[in-house]
Amino acid sequence: MDHFTETKSKFFVGIGAIFIKNGDVLTVFRTNTEKNNQKHGLIGGLVKTGESVKQGAIREIFEEVGVTVKPENLKLIHTMSSLENGEETVGHYFLVESWDGEPFNKATEKHERIEWIDLDQLPETLIPRNRQAIENMFEEISYSEYGF
Repeated sequence: MDHFTETKSKFFVGIGAIFIKNGDVLTVFRTNTEKNNQKHGLIGGLVKTGESVKQGAIREIFEEVGVTVKPENLKLIHTMSSLENGEETVGHYFLVESWDGEPFNKATEKHERIEWIDLDQLPETLIPRNRQAIENMFEEISYSEYGF
């Protein structure tokens, strides 16, 4: 029997924003969170009902790091289907090509800090699916799966 015919998972649409500057990628260090606590992650989250994927990305970016991004400055570079803890997410990862403002830790209740990290030395604490999306971006792989 196939597992997908017998079980039902919660299904979400997510986004991840990849900011790159001078060979570094912008991350948040998560604290006080139910999932991926004490880990580095990309800026992102879940798309809300009534939002397009790009609208959700723009909102999440502003909520987490306080910068404004125009829709045309989001370049879709990877889509990932992931299954973690019974929750399935189709995540859309965008390269943020330009933005207005200087990123800062706006979501202090769930992020200890934001941090620019050298792309050649990604930490072990980086959320694995985020690492996979970054690596796939450089290999120009447009789709992958995680956790299946």
